[in-house]
Amino acid sequence: MALSQAIQKHEVKINPKCAVGQLMDILSKEDRATLQDAIKAGVATHTLVLALRQEGYKTSDNNFNLHRQGNCKCPKTA
Repeated sequence: MALSQAIQKHEVKINPKCAVGQLMDILSKEDRATLQDAIKAGVATHTLVLALRQEGYKTSDNNFNLHRQGNCKCPKTA
């Protein structure tokens, strides 16, 4: 095996989005719209986290707070 192939095999793929951005990508269109509306409406972070956990999604208050503040690694739109 060539070194370049070995490097590619072991290279870690880094997602350009934070945990909340990644979660948005896997939600159904309906659930994504519901979550986005709840965020825009100012629903408490902990309420969102509890509801998502109840549905089987792993997330935290900290993930949502960083995302809401724009301090996460999600690409910023101009």
